[in-house]
Amino acid sequence: MRVFRVAFVNQGKVYEIYARRVRQGEFYGFVEAADLLSLAPSIRRPGSHGARSLSDLG
Repeated sequence: MRVFRVAFVNQGKVYEIYARRVRQGEFYGFVEAADLLSLAPSIRRPGSHGARSLSDLG
């Protein structure tokens, strides 16, 4: 079984999600992820090491 890690930046924070299926979206530059494996995406600041759960942000 393949697992894809999708990382993206939003407002200076890096988000990571894990999915079994990833494909190009209908709009140029968009990606669709399906069958997500983690319910709480991890978040980290660019340049930092490691990731933490969104629930840790308080």
